[in-house]
Amino acid sequence: MEYSRRFLALLSRCDNLSTRTTIDLYTGGLGQPLAADVEMQHPVNLQQAMSLARAYEQRQEQASTVNSSAPPKSSTRRALASTSATGSAAGLQDDKPEGTRSRFRRLTPAEMQEKRQNGQCYFCPEPYSKDHKCVAKGVFLMELEEGEEDPLGDDISHLEISLQALTGLGHAISMMLQVTIAGVPLKALVDTGSTHTFIHTEVAARLGLPVSSRDGLSVLVANGDRVRSPGVCLATEVLIYEEPFSIDCVALDLGGFDLVLGVQWLRSLGPIVWDFDALSMAFWYRGRAHRWTDLGSKALAAHAIADP
Repeated sequence: MEYSRRFLALLSRCDNLSTRTTIDLYTGGLGQPLAADVEMQHPVNLQQAMSLARAYEQRQEQASTVNSSAPPKSSTRRALASTSATGSAAGLQDDKPEGTRSRFRRLTPAEMQEKRQNGQCYFCPEPYSKDHKCVAKGVFLMELEEGEEDPLGDDISHLEISLQALTGLGHAISMMLQVTIAGVPLKALVDTGSTHTFIHTEVAARLGLPVSSRDGLSVLVANGDRVRSPGVCLATEVLIYEEPFSIDCVALDLGGFDLVLGVQWLRSLGPIVWDFDALSMAFWYRGRAHRWTDLGSKALAAHAIADP
């Protein structure tokens, strides 16, 4: 079975699945009536479940062959058979019986980003919350390409923020950038002492950004304290000197900044050349060489050179 081959390929990417869970995942994707036939036999392992599925599929194919070869008893039945065959050929262009179609469906990056922006569950169109349960029952699998990040962001159980970023206390060397969110100009601190990007909760509320709540989410401060966060503004569109970015921003009560751009975002830029005397950063991004300077600098704030 083609379905069994695809299932084994996907299963090789999963760890620590029990035998019962593996069987349930397999039968859940078989479609009816195959799934019911296999489940009634109570297979004890995946190999037995696959053997049963193959046997029942062969039985269905044989029954279909016998029925199609039987001569019609009247001209009316011949007409009905002809109409049915024509409809089947148009409706099943993939040459797969409806009952054996795979239930696996992979969301495209565009679909995942749209659901994040709308605050929707990945498996149904309903709004997502920590208590959300999908109305439609079934077995779902969201597959990511190798190197593709989890759409919910990095491991947000290890969030850290510097004391300067949280309190707003000045520092001899600090770099500020002009950013724009939802058409509103804001000031952002570039901070290598913070792991992620943080947005002031009041700014998020003022801009109407949806905040996806995370149960028990807290941020570790450099002095050892922990501060609770109401959640994450997923896939926030941030414009930095005419360069667009889609950033997951952790909501937090910041002392003196609208936004804190941390290491997670800095890593996406690739290698960066810093000049702390001039308070500038230079890097190559999306085919262009960029040089950004601090807001307080008298030099040109941003400069980009296209790849020749």
